[in-house]
Amino acid sequence: DSLLQEILSQLITMGQLRSLALLSRVPTRMLATTMHYRSQHTIPQSSLPSHAQVVIAGAGMIGNSVAYHLVQRGWSDIVIIDKGCVADGTSKYGSGMLGLFRPQHERKIVQYCIDLYQSLQEQGYDLGLEHCGSVNLAASQDRLISLQRRASGYRPTGVECHLVGPKEIRDLHPHVNTDDILGGVWIPKDACVNAGKVSEVLAYLASEGGAKFVSGCGVKKVLTKKSSNSFTDPTMHHLSKNVKVTGVDTDIGHISCDYFVNTAGIWAREIGRMMDTPVRIPICPAEHFFMTFKPTPELENNKLPNVRDYDSQMYVRQFGSSYMMGAFETHARPWDVTKHGIDPDWNQIKEEHWIHFEPYIRAAMHRLPILKETQYDFLLNTPDAFTPDGRWILGETPEVGNYFVCAGMNGNSLQGAGGVGKAVADWIVKGYPPGDMLQFEVQRFTSLHNNSRFLSERAKEVVGKHY
Repeated sequence: DSLLQEILSQLITMGQLRSLALLSRVPTRMLATTMHYRSQHTIPQSSLPSHAQVVIAGAGMIGNSVAYHLVQRGWSDIVIIDKGCVADGTSKYGSGMLGLFRPQHERKIVQYCIDLYQSLQEQGYDLGLEHCGSVNLAASQDRLISLQRRASGYRPTGVECHLVGPKEIRDLHPHVNTDDILGGVWIPKDACVNAGKVSEVLAYLASEGGAKFVSGCGVKKVLTKKSSNSFTDPTMHHLSKNVKVTGVDTDIGHISCDYFVNTAGIWAREIGRMMDTPVRIPICPAEHFFMTFKPTPELENNKLPNVRDYDSQMYVRQFGSSYMMGAFETHARPWDVTKHGIDPDWNQIKEEHWIHFEPYIRAAMHRLPILKETQYDFLLNTPDAFTPDGRWILGETPEVGNYFVCAGMNGNSLQGAGGVGKAVADWIVKGYPPGDMLQFEVQRFTSLHNNSRFLSERAKEVVGKHY
């Protein structure tokens, strides 16, 4: 207790400390409601049918995207099941940041997401999309050289990015403290969007196209059958395997299907084991934190770019008339999925969470001194699915035919949701990967990568590798 008080005394007032004492005992989900995600559309609920062409497990951001893109390709016999509610997973509480400063194979997917969200917004769906741009900072010489090299490599592939000095950074974002900044990169086409609204709109449009959503329906077992009919097409892609999906046993009954898509986020690996022929889905669940602040008068009628401070492992973005900050911690906290619903305190913000996140709060206040005078709103913990190599997991599993995976979004489901959903939908419809998916294919992993102890240890370090 004395350590916590010593840490926090440098950050907040006594009034805030009293609030913090109460806040630490409030369940995470109760905190999340203060983000004011308003339902735009009613998504009709269905009973579980006896058969569907495609069953998708997980009605979060990614599952809704896969369903939406299947509907866009003319498929309508789709059922999306979720043990919770539609568009109510942790993915809707993401940072909302869309960054293009990345390798070409990833950037194409992110650019498609921005284009899709822009198109939907132009059709009248309020997604809160803003082309705010981003400033990526370097507080060390090594980091500056790294950013310069990346900029030189990305520009020829189509990224608009500009090297900027401390004065230009202050011009772009007047609240940034540049006293210890050597330089940075300005990416003007980066964007932000409301993650909750995107998830909801994708689900709504999928339901309008015929997809059925069944809430309160968890997976108990994915059923398969063996077949002797295995062949390849001229491009050498396997169109069927000796073991194929036949259906799903759920909490509320059985449904047969031709395709099964696992978009269950942090539970994807567990569902992959719920079958006679288990599939490998190496997911490293880890806690992932965001902190929001009370409204700041200086942000009224103002649009400022996102700030990524790589050397401090944290970012800050404008969130309406306030700020949101988050971090990719150097030493992350693994998330034990077995505690969900069993440990009575599994979804509560505790003192240990504040102690863990304190260095990053301090870093945010150093980088944006205005936050020192701004009262915090709340701390939110949204466990997410990271992967051993930091890349998304997509595609058909090598063990079971017609079993597809779309998981491991590494702390920002929104950033890849539209693109990975389109890729998996095209993969199902066409029967082979759409373009260069080699970097993301689930088949890149071996059984060693799916070891529980390895994944738990890897979760501690892989989160920070993203920064």
